[in-house]
Amino acid sequence: GIYSPADGAVVRKPPLVAWSPVAEARFYNLQLWRGKAKLLTTWVQVSKLQLATQWKLNGVRHALVDGRYRLYVWPAFGTRRDPRYGKLVGQVGFVVKRR
Repeated sequence: GIYSPADGAVVRKPPLVAWSPVAEARFYNLQLWRGKAKLLTTWVQVSKLQLATQWKLNGVRHALVDGRYRLYVWPAFGTRRDPRYGKLVGQVGFVVKRR
C-alpha cells in the first residue's frame, strides 16, 4: 500500500508519495483528486513520486492549494501503449494546510 503520506496527514508542502512496489509492474499510474475533480494523472516507473507545487493536466494549470486530496496508485503491466492495470495498490487522503 501507500505508506507516504500517511492517511489523514496534514502537510505544509507537496508530499513525497511512496508505496510498496508490485512484483513485475512495469510502471504505475498515480491519480490525484480534490473532491470530484481529477487534478493529476501520471505514470512513473518507480514506486515513489514527489508531488509538485503546480503542474498541468490536459493543458490546464493546477496547484496544490489548501484543501483535502485523495491519491490512488495502480500497478501497470505491458506497455504504455497497451497497459494492463492490476489491483489498486492503495489510496490515501491528506490535507494541505500551508499556514
